Amino acid sequence: MTSSTAARSVWAKSLRGDEEVARGAEGGQGPITHWLSLPQHLEDTGEIAAELWDRGFWASSICNRLAERLGSPEAARGLVRLLAGTHDVGKASPAFLAQEPALADAMAEHGMRIDASVRHDPDRSQVRHELVSFCSLRDWAIACGADQTLALQLGSIVGAHHGRPLDPKLVIRTEHLPRLRGIGAWEELRQELLDRAASRPDVEPHLDRILRAELRQSDLVLLTGMLIIADWIASNIDFFPLARVGEQIAPSADPEARLRAAWAAFAPAPNWAPRLENDQDPDDLFTTRFELPAGASPHPVQREFVELAQTIRDPGLLILEAPMGAGKTEAALAAAEILAARFGRNGLFFALPTQATSDAIFTRLHAWADRAGIGTSVFLAHGRAKLNEEFFELMRAARFGSIDPGERGAQAGSVVAHRWFSGSKKGPFASLVVGTIDQVLFGSLASRHLALRQLALAGKVVVIDEVHAYDTYMGEFLLRAVEWLGAYGVPTVMLSATLPSERRQDLVAAYERGRAADRGVTLSNTDLAALSAPLAGDIGYPVLVASGGPTVEARLPGWTGSERSVAVERIDDELATLSALLGDRLSDGGCVAVIRNTVGRAQETAAHLRAAFPETPVILAHSRFLAEDRVARDRELLDRFGSPSRSTGRPERSIVVATQVIEQSLDLDFDLMVSDLAPIDLLLQRTGRLHRHERPEGSRPRKVEDPRLVLAGVDWAAEPPGTVAGSKRIYGEHLCLRTLAVLEGRDRIALPDDIAPLVQAAYSDREPAVSGEWVAPLARAKGDFERKRAKDRHTAEPFLLRSVPRSRTSLVKWALNSVGDAESGERRGRAAVRLSGESLEIFALFGSEDERLHTPDWWGDGPAEVPLNSVPDRKTARRILRAAVRIPEGQCQRYGIEQLITDLENLPVNAPQWLQQAIELRGELMVVFDRDGRCVLPRAVLRYSERDGLIVEARDDC
Repeated sequence: MTSSTAARSVWAKSLRGDEEVARGAEGGQGPITHWLSLPQHLEDTGEIAAELWDRGFWASSICNRLAERLGSPEAARGLVRLLAGTHDVGKASPAFLAQEPALADAMAEHGMRIDASVRHDPDRSQVRHELVSFCSLRDWAIACGADQTLALQLGSIVGAHHGRPLDPKLVIRTEHLPRLRGIGAWEELRQELLDRAASRPDVEPHLDRILRAELRQSDLVLLTGMLIIADWIASNIDFFPLARVGEQIAPSADPEARLRAAWAAFAPAPNWAPRLENDQDPDDLFTTRFELPAGASPHPVQREFVELAQTIRDPGLLILEAPMGAGKTEAALAAAEILAARFGRNGLFFALPTQATSDAIFTRLHAWADRAGIGTSVFLAHGRAKLNEEFFELMRAARFGSIDPGERGAQAGSVVAHRWFSGSKKGPFASLVVGTIDQVLFGSLASRHLALRQLALAGKVVVIDEVHAYDTYMGEFLLRAVEWLGAYGVPTVMLSATLPSERRQDLVAAYERGRAADRGVTLSNTDLAALSAPLAGDIGYPVLVASGGPTVEARLPGWTGSERSVAVERIDDELATLSALLGDRLSDGGCVAVIRNTVGRAQETAAHLRAAFPETPVILAHSRFLAEDRVARDRELLDRFGSPSRSTGRPERSIVVATQVIEQSLDLDFDLMVSDLAPIDLLLQRTGRLHRHERPEGSRPRKVEDPRLVLAGVDWAAEPPGTVAGSKRIYGEHLCLRTLAVLEGRDRIALPDDIAPLVQAAYSDREPAVSGEWVAPLARAKGDFERKRAKDRHTAEPFLLRSVPRSRTSLVKWALNSVGDAESGERRGRAAVRLSGESLEIFALFGSEDERLHTPDWWGDGPAEVPLNSVPDRKTARRILRAAVRIPEGQCQRYGIEQLITDLENLPVNAPQWLQQAIELRGELMVVFDRDGRCVLPRAVLRYSERDGLIVEARDDC
């Protein structure tokens, strides 16, 4: 069916000026020089949507799911093609076309006239073209025989293709503005475009099935995401060039050649396609995928977890709880490869608590992929990913590969950071993704482009590490995200050394609730309780859990690894007591970690110990170092205190003072540990860095040859003992008291045997057996804890995506309470999924004697001079980004966040805004430290040093 002359005159894309075309930028200031007709854009989008399907761009699990809903793969593909070929029919409306008068006037010659007043109509912006598309496709589907529900569903897909939640009020508004929407000839034109898309030979034979499909809301989300990706590719002028004004009216005479050229320019890396046999021997798998010591084989925990992945009937939730250092990461990667092969997944998303832990796992995943010969796209998903040198080098290689096909071919069998899979929205569509847990939590946050977030996860295996580390507020988003992962049948792996029973049951229940709802089944609370009953309480340790069958399975593989008896000692909170202890225990040498719960305590402790032990290196590690300094600090810690295979210069005697930054995902090994009190599960995590690796007998000094945990930060003379204010502020008094209660009278902890009993006792509803003086404080703390937990849940609710619906429904009202674009700089999204006050990121520059500015002079590549009156080049801007540091929440509150931003904006370095004109630094705030490392603000003094990091002091004269 060929387009009419009127249809071929309607424009969909336009560019101004040859310079803008050369830069690939839209919105120039000159006259319109290039355009694309609407039929051509719809043709391009339909062609690329079909090509993505045919080329296996989408996971086979997604295609098979849609094929099952539609009755055949051909019908499912036909629906995707139909939606892509009709998504922009709403552009054939006066409200949209009036924005370019020159192109609108050209249409008048073909009978499509627009009143000149439309362009300035105050209601024009409300009649968005995707809303007109929604109304048009809905009405067309009804006229073709679809029921009201399906028609609304199909319309809602094209109505959501710009990522905005569909507000029924705006739909009604569009319907009641016929002058702007366009009636009469405009309706006939849209009908023509719809009929043309439906008459295609790969759509028309399946139209009957398409118009009688029974779709679930989850299907609509997937289809919307697929449509958005197809539209983005079709709108890329590097792939689908525009024509000069006057040169192009009809769609391309050779659509196949246009598509071939577009695909060659796009050139995505092959998707991950594991081909493991279901009876793959775990020993062989570990030998080929991981660098094991000579003669080593998987632990029973690792082997049985792999076997669990091989035997679950359907995709489900797998939980691995095992001791620190038990190789959970390797077990997860091995299981993920099996799950992907079994259940048609073409990617892996590995989520961790922080950017630092994400960076550490990224290196390990890269090595795993190289050993496995996985040549596919890779992405590091967090706000400072480009500062990761390993990822940056992959991106740089990809850029050269896009220029030199020979270079691209040389990368066969290796991962590649494909240039198209960049940015927070498209990056998660790479096959192998490592990122912070925020990226998963965004999948349950009502926000713009939520369909993309969910589609990116739906075709992958998802691994969530350190799953115990999330508080009640974040836990609400995690449970809702897990529910939607269940709806999509995403094989999901969770890892923890210490998981409370209640959290374990809640996670399984959430997954199974979503899985059932997507099948139209409601699981009552009674059903869910019965399903998760085998997981209640202390069920043993290590433990493997799997849903994905008629029942939830729990396995106890036993433990054959190393066992340790850790002595528990208690000291008062005086710094003199600490230095006396260390002076005695380190008299023969040894490496000690002193873990403080706040940065301020860590800085104070490090200063005291440097004075007390001037001949002993004292290394400070916390979150308030410049980004580059944090990376260097982590590298130094691993080099000195890592595994025997990694550490090249373990010192004879050294002290590390750190906050929680060394608690997770850093493979560190200390001879002695002093720790502020923390909840028992986190305290046990910390002990995982104590005598972590087997070392030759006699290699640890005599006084630290046995593992010993020294508890500090507590007033032991009180009854019950009192915890320092900083620890109570971070963890709450309830969990601190419960931890003290379960440790009461203990002078040893047996690892791993005591892990599960201690954790379950601390988190259970059963009151601990303690003396009478404890009863009232425990009851009061528990009441405060329950009230805060209820408040946190209530606070999270407005931001949460609704639960998976059991009935057929559309995307109208879906994710309507949107926070906007969660991915934009991640700031708004992170604020929504993490319950914490706002901190402020700044970028540190340093002043010279001659008043020139430069980046830190202690970095390995030396200082870079920063221009004072011109825009920095990309290399310099990138070095400035490496100097990011956060002013913490408490200091922002005391100063006043808005006043602080104002005072920073008024600094001389920020007032001219030369630096912010660099695209990498847009909107960022700089701070200049003088030669003494000071920056004086109206209400505070900022201090920075390579040794201590950032210190914020209130001014005495304020």
